[in-house]
Amino acid sequence: MRSANIAAGIALAAASCQSREPRDARAIPTTDVVVERPRAPENDAPLFIAITKEGIEFDAKRVVELEPNPTDGAGPVYKRNGPDDLYVVPLHGALLAAQQSGRLARHTSDAQARLEIRVHPDTPYRVLFEVLYTAGQTELSRFDLRDSVSTGDTIATELPAVPGPGATPAPATDPATLDLTAIVTLEGVAFKTSHGNIAAGCGGIGAGVTVPRFDYEIESQKVGDCARRLRARYKVAATDNTFVLVANKDTPFRDVFRAVRAMRGSKEAPMFTQVRFGVAR
Repeated sequence: MRSANIAAGIALAAASCQSREPRDARAIPTTDVVVERPRAPENDAPLFIAITKEGIEFDAKRVVELEPNPTDGAGPVYKRNGPDDLYVVPLHGALLAAQQSGRLARHTSDAQARLEIRVHPDTPYRVLFEVLYTAGQTELSRFDLRDSVSTGDTIATELPAVPGPGATPAPATDPATLDLTAIVTLEGVAFKTSHGNIAAGCGGIGAGVTVPRFDYEIESQKVGDCARRLRARYKVAATDNTFVLVANKDTPFRDVFRAVRAMRGSKEAPMFTQVRFGVAR
């Protein structure tokens, strides 16, 4: 506005001088006025949650400090009801403030919009789940989980809808669905289905870890092969593409990431492309 006023003042001064000076008077020197382009608001930068080794951040601000080995999640000082609570108060407050200001809506109001969560690969599962749970309390439900060290691939997840008061109860699980749960532990990946637990080696119903670790690592190829065999064995419909992933609280995100990528298959042969996260009981 100030630049525009300067330009208007110069124009009026020039017109006034021309009306009083003789025709052969010297030309009045002019001044170039540079009008700056309007800048985007500083607070309109992309919003995302970041889980680092040191803490939990939102909108480029640290809201929670994490202990060096936070296998029990955020410290009790950040919880409402002690260390076992999943609700992280400062994170919820930051998300709520962005929601009330309208900033969060600009990033997540579209039907397909997702809030990105950038997760360090060493992050214990407990911390990740607390972040998802807390974000869900602000009615956010769609997220993209990204390994903050590697680039490119993400995990898309959606929180289940919470029925309101008086809502019709959800129907029981269709017995024809596989109802698959993958449990990631320090021993490997165990599969549980509507038909029973899948035995070691993926050979049938039975006890044991379905796909044991090899040299402490998740064997992604074998996890994917077992998921493929289960779909064929039980004639799983193409629409039955959702599974639940549960992990021990100290399972690092890198192992969760590997298991999910193995389960979803490929673009040419998709398997379990939708994942929801749960808590071990």
